[in-house]
Amino acid sequence: MFKKIICFLFIFNIFLLYSIELKYSYRMGGILYIETKTNFNQSLNGKFLAKGKTKEISYIQAQKIDKNWAKLISTFYLLDERKSFENTIYKVKENKKFSYLKDYNGKTYGLELMKGFHNFLVFPKRDLKLGETWQYPAFYNVSLFGESFPKLRLDFDVFYRLLNIEEDPEKGTICNISASAVLSYDRSKEFFKNFEIEKLLGFSNCFVKFSITEGRVVSIEETFDYTYFLENNDLIETSGTSYTIYESPPPPKQEEIERLQEEVENATENINVKTKADQTVSITLEKIQFKPDSAELADGELKRLDKIANLLKNYKSNHIIIVGHTADIGKKVAQLMLSEERAKSVLSYLIKVHKFSQDLLSFQGKGGEEPIADNITEEGRTKNRRVEIIILQK
Repeated sequence: MFKKIICFLFIFNIFLLYSIELKYSYRMGGILYIETKTNFNQSLNGKFLAKGKTKEISYIQAQKIDKNWAKLISTFYLLDERKSFENTIYKVKENKKFSYLKDYNGKTYGLELMKGFHNFLVFPKRDLKLGETWQYPAFYNVSLFGESFPKLRLDFDVFYRLLNIEEDPEKGTICNISASAVLSYDRSKEFFKNFEIEKLLGFSNCFVKFSITEGRVVSIEETFDYTYFLENNDLIETSGTSYTIYESPPPPKQEEIERLQEEVENATENINVKTKADQTVSITLEKIQFKPDSAELADGELKRLDKIANLLKNYKSNHIIIVGHTADIGKKVAQLMLSEERAKSVLSYLIKVHKFSQDLLSFQGKGGEEPIADNITEEGRTKNRRVEIIILQK
């Protein structure tokens, strides 16, 4: 009995004495791939309104590394679920590129205008013991109705707890951390007021895995619930779960890109393959033909697309975005809608005929916003009417 007590006290003292400092690690040239899948339910005045899925994909690169911080460049895609025929597919709702600073403890600078949680997962500049708690301020930019820019900023504290440490054969030493926050807003008590939202109450609970070995987050599981009291007396409730993974994919090998380029160019004409700055691979189908005033592919284009699809089968585990472009003629809204429908037409063909995973395909229309030639001549307009297939690295 005495030996058992001594053993228990020894283990208990190790638990109390074991401490570690948690820090982020940055390196030049690498890419951090982040993917968040969210499932949510929404109700209006107590009645079910909708349920849905969104997916967020980000690529983060270090542009500059200093002894105190790193300047990061992020390419961000927000996808939301859409119904098309019998398939559920994703549409790119937002696509942005922005830069910000982040220090080695996780504090961020320069994200004031971006939607979502910011300054999340910050570590104190000291050693932490198992079971220890800490808190750090964060803010949440609210965009209730899908606007491009947030209309309300909420400041709050996130409460963290270091739960335990484990070894992972791939990720090395992993810290399991809980993080929770309570959000509250009352317009009557605020100096800067939002004139659509009177009150907001909500919470977020997260379970985070952080790799000490790699100096980065591995995954985040979140449960959330928010209630919005609007000026017109409507009450909107949103609840759900999200799961985020962080990966460091190897950059595409130059010989693989050159081989793909050669295979594509040999398979069909009017094609362009290149690697973008964020290491995504872009295949542009130039002079692509659709039936007049339609998003339906011309018969001759189906054979061309079949050849491309056969080459893309090596990338079936990657997320692929189909982007439609038009000539800059006519109304902007009509251009955007036509480019979306044409991108969706290519996406649907890949799903139906070539059995690509609908969960790994999404579409985006850019209208005439990104011309590659002039819109004065017919030749230039023909070049601008194109479809781009972007292969994201993972």
